[in-house]
Amino acid sequence: PYKDIGPPRDASKEAVISLEVEDGCARIGVYLTSRLEVQVMLRSGQNFLYSKEMELSPEKALLETIPLPPDTDARQLELSVWDDHQVLVSYRPARDSELPRPEPAAAALPPVEIASNEALYLNGLHLEQYRHPTCQPEPYYLEALRRDPADSRCNNAMGLLLLRRGKFAQAEAYFRAAKAALTRRNPNPYDGEAFYNLGLSLKFQGRYDEACAAFYKATWNAAWTSAACFELARLSWRRRRFQDALEQTERALAGNWHHHQTRHLKIAFLRNLGRRDEAKAECELALRLDRMNYGAAFERIYLHSDTGFRDLMRDNAQTYIEVALDYAHAGLWPEAEPMTPWRYIISAGFNRYLTEASR
Repeated sequence: PYKDIGPPRDASKEAVISLEVEDGCARIGVYLTSRLEVQVMLRSGQNFLYSKEMELSPEKALLETIPLPPDTDARQLELSVWDDHQVLVSYRPARDSELPRPEPAAAALPPVEIASNEALYLNGLHLEQYRHPTCQPEPYYLEALRRDPADSRCNNAMGLLLLRRGKFAQAEAYFRAAKAALTRRNPNPYDGEAFYNLGLSLKFQGRYDEACAAFYKATWNAAWTSAACFELARLSWRRRRFQDALEQTERALAGNWHHHQTRHLKIAFLRNLGRRDEAKAECELALRLDRMNYGAAFERIYLHSDTGFRDLMRDNAQTYIEVALDYAHAGLWPEAEPMTPWRYIISAGFNRYLTEASR
């Protein structure tokens, strides 16, 4: 996020800049994401119109209005921000001839008019990704499956649509069809997504043994190893296989070091196993990696009697629900129960009432 400088023209991880030319003046704005000593320069061709060294920060942005020499071509201007000898961000107005003209977006053809299953799948995927307001992806997937009931990608896509709607048994049928197609020639197929999704559909039906088998199969594929091991850790703890659960969190983190839900789970597992020093160390690491790891912050209540968690949550009921669900999925009911959001919703309303009454 940025503030104060008006419409941004370019940005990097370190800085956001704006440049507007009007009435013979250049209005420049610079916003930094951290406190730095920088040099801000504005030039026209080879002529420097402005150069200044200063300390800027998220609390202190630069806003300047610089008179331009007569007949200055705005397209020749360049605004840049430097840290020592490294440019953080720069902007030069583009000439009209430099701007490629994008092709206009075309409406998707009706499914029956699309020639290939490949195109049907990609059209459905596009409609899902962009949440098209009037067109639905199902007709494209179903038309592909009418032509080829074994199409693995469209079976998986239909299963995902149903899974998100809570129709787990119907989703399972599509995932099993995708799995059958993928394993017809190869018992360990190139893509493990269908196995992972099948595991989710079975888990939500309470069929945990079958879900574990599907998740284990998904771990054959590197792209799905971390996600599958995370789900396996949840199920192993539910089934009181505590050492397996802890090992599965380690394997999940080996594939995705920044999987913050896994880190939260690992802290809770270590604490419940009486390994509090390890849990504390893991908690501090998790919060160094992400200060907004709500689950790790909540664990500090158990490990350090730290109540700063409530300030971090800002009385947001949805965040309480998300953390409670992370505990519940692993069968950690004693931890999930205190996260019941109603007490925090009431507290938030009461605090808001007091704030308004004091005005």
